[in-house]
Amino acid sequence: MFCESIFLAVAVQLTSALMVHHGAMDPNVLTWTTASEYCDKQAMRLCTHNDICANNDPPVIGVLTGDNWVPIGDAYNDWTQVGSDRLCYKHIQHYGQPSWGVSGCSASTCSWKKNILCCAGVELVGEYTTYDTARSYCLERGQDLCKYDEICSDGQLEAVNVIPGDHWAPIRDLYNNWVQIGDSAGRTCFNHKAHYELPVWGITAGNCPPWNTPEKACPHKGYVVCCPSDDVATEPGPYPYNIYHFIMEPTTMTWDKARSFCKAQPGRDLCSSAQICPNGIPLLTGVLQGDNWAPIVDSNPEGINDWIQIGNDVARDAARVCFTHKVHYGATAWGDGTTGCESWSDENGVCKIKRHVFCCSAKTN
Repeated sequence: MFCESIFLAVAVQLTSALMVHHGAMDPNVLTWTTASEYCDKQAMRLCTHNDICANNDPPVIGVLTGDNWVPIGDAYNDWTQVGSDRLCYKHIQHYGQPSWGVSGCSASTCSWKKNILCCAGVELVGEYTTYDTARSYCLERGQDLCKYDEICSDGQLEAVNVIPGDHWAPIRDLYNNWVQIGDSAGRTCFNHKAHYELPVWGITAGNCPPWNTPEKACPHKGYVVCCPSDDVATEPGPYPYNIYHFIMEPTTMTWDKARSFCKAQPGRDLCSSAQICPNGIPLLTGVLQGDNWAPIVDSNPEGINDWIQIGNDVARDAARVCFTHKVHYGATAWGDGTTGCESWSDENGVCKIKRHVFCCSAKTN
């Protein structure tokens, strides 16, 4: 049975202007799925790892003693450590998906799970966010991008708190329109279309000069505000198909997992090379920096475990943009999980060359 800590249902001011609700559940009932359903009933979502560990200081509950895991919305059956034992470890990254995350177990057996953190408000998705990425992020959580009037009223932010600096969030009133949710130059609640036209950087994930910095590709975007809605965007995207861009956990990502992820979404599958690169340039993201491969499914048997280059790996050959792996290099062991990705991992052991997933479906409107 649910055991909700009512007195812990409080709002907390975070850098991402989140509202955080703390609940508790019997470990014999608590799974990643039941936790997600619990947050849904609060009209909220599971908090992400970044929501919880942006400052290594979990909201509401603080750092607990010992071993304590909470489910997170980053990926199915992923959990973050909020205890002093390995604080802010992500379970999938370090240990894979836990078996106890999909089944109940007694409090004496699973003493490390009972807490749930639900979030609402603006979400930090990352500076590679595009309008399409942001909208698919909301849709996969049963919501949609907010409209301008749901975020701002009479020139004042209503849905979120003001974030210091220059920060634009996408809105669904018009395709690729954005609203200012920061305090830069007194422009809070500026409608981008009304003041500057629709931004090119809104539909590309790569650099966006002159605003990019050495640390971030597009430092003025990355926040997304989702709202409950049954509506659709007023303006459809300029593509002959619906394309949705996601970020997956790179260390455990394989071609099969990526395809299963897309096919679990009604009417969708992995995009083909032609859909991602119709004119020799990645259509949705633009050319990303570095070595970046995305899984593809082409209309032939050779499409299985095939990948397409969406980055400009100048250390190897910048002309490789839109190369397909099988045509130029053959099958890849890191793509099907036969071997790891150690040769392409960073100092934290994270595979740097794969994380982007594109799911496509035919348009019906």
